[in-house]
Amino acid sequence: MSGIGPVDPDDALVERLRSIAAQVDPPPAHVDELARAAFSTRHVDELARILFDSAAEDAAPVRGAADEARVVTLAAEGVTAELELARSPDGLRLRGYVTGAEGDIIVESPRGRTRVALGDDGWFAHDGPPVALLRIALTARDGRRVRTPWLDL
Repeated sequence: MSGIGPVDPDDALVERLRSIAAQVDPPPAHVDELARAAFSTRHVDELARILFDSAAEDAAPVRGAADEARVVTLAAEGVTAELELARSPDGLRLRGYVTGAEGDIIVESPRGRTRVALGDDGWFAHDGPPVALLRIALTARDGRRVRTPWLDL
């Protein structure tokens, strides 16, 4: 006896049943992989909500021309992002100001991901190839991962 107390008969029975089940009908090999994948979702990103979008039908025009930059304001708990998205002759022009976040900004599109430095003052800029959709991922100061919804240009 190890000194931790008597063995509970129910625990011994459960262990015996577990052993029999493992020998007679073991779980398929992919179950372990699926369980690990499910466990990794415990860090699901928080989705920022759109507070303002100049492309919305009911938004008051910020500038005169329809082909001007799109301005979007997004927020998640403790994090805000002001984005300006525009098409340039070379592709995408993205400028932004973020509060409540740290580290790099990740600009995601169907073509891939690009890491963009977030300045100490909260500003970032990114020029890239033309894309139709993009979203921004960032890390809040408390470690939460925040992602914007997909924005179409």
